[in-house]
Amino acid sequence: MNLNKAIRQFSIRAIIVLLFALSLYFCANTFASFIRPHLVSKYVLAAKYEDGSYTEYTYKTTSLLEYIGKAADVVLGGDFTDVAAVAGAISANLTYDEEHTSYIEDMPLAEKKDSGPVLEKTVSSGGGKTVSGSITVNNETSYEVSDAELSSTKPLFFAGESEKPQVLIVHSHSTESYTPSEKYQFTHTAEDRTTDTDYNMIRIGKELKKELEKRDIKSVHITKLFDYPKYDNSYSRSCDAVLDTLEKNPQIKIVLDLHRDSIINSEGVKTKLTTTINGEKAAQVMLVVGTDELGLKHDNWRTNLGFAAQLQKYLLLQEENFARPINLRTSRFNGHTAPGAVIVEVGTGGNTIDEALVSVKYIANAVENLLNDYEKTA
Repeated sequence: MNLNKAIRQFSIRAIIVLLFALSLYFCANTFASFIRPHLVSKYVLAAKYEDGSYTEYTYKTTSLLEYIGKAADVVLGGDFTDVAAVAGAISANLTYDEEHTSYIEDMPLAEKKDSGPVLEKTVSSGGGKTVSGSITVNNETSYEVSDAELSSTKPLFFAGESEKPQVLIVHSHSTESYTPSEKYQFTHTAEDRTTDTDYNMIRIGKELKKELEKRDIKSVHITKLFDYPKYDNSYSRSCDAVLDTLEKNPQIKIVLDLHRDSIINSEGVKTKLTTTINGEKAAQVMLVVGTDELGLKHDNWRTNLGFAAQLQKYLLLQEENFARPINLRTSRFNGHTAPGAVIVEVGTGGNTIDEALVSVKYIANAVENLLNDYEKTA
């Protein structure tokens, strides 16, 4: 009888402790979600230069950490206003989204605007600051990149059996679109954006999936709009979808996040980037690789970079200026989700869908050739 009473008391106490622990967890998680956007200063970045490099706007928010740091400087002395260092330490436990620290400004869907005039140019694939043969990198981080990382031809991971999907296609900024053309007439929902999936990045992804299938490469395409109706945290939302898909398809190691870039000159005129492949005008592409420099956990970013360099090789073999230099960034984006995770910028807002769809064929060629290489050396 005493034993039964003791068991009941223990069970009740265990349930109370469990409920208390769960309450603490949910309270802490809710608080963390609320405080994350205010932890660090927000710098708004935009592609303003014609070569596609990013320049920092003067706009800057003041963060909670900066206020605390300045107060600590006064009271305790020393330098506590190194926000990046403090944020880096905190981010080991708080996986806040990159958009809270720095992001490419591409306004959320709002007012409609006309396309206006468009300049056209070709960016040299050899214009990067870090060079390894034909592969060049615009390195916007403080990390060193070695020639070996850019020139390795060895498979960086097992790409999976060809009987199952090997590639995941996603669009963190799904509503990004292009300049209407004679063949593709549509109305922007906002500047260079549309929710019509026949004319935004979802369409580009659908065509890439078709082109991969023509080459007997199976893929999974996520067609959800992650930047509409809410733009903030679009990378976080797409990350959840990617991780969920990879859990169901663990053999997939290649994740292509298709975007289009935005380049505006000093007069505010849009620039389209093109090249000619086999007599067809194609939108130039750019591979973007994230890192852990802003503090978000990303142990395999060098593998991402190596994969991007290998893919870049096959892009450039089709036309020497098909791909702009690889862009290595301080933000993580969603590179941590897979060893072959990269952003693929297909043209700019000044390009047309016609030009982007030409590029898709040659992107598929590059993926096919790289997978063939992986299979031969597996």
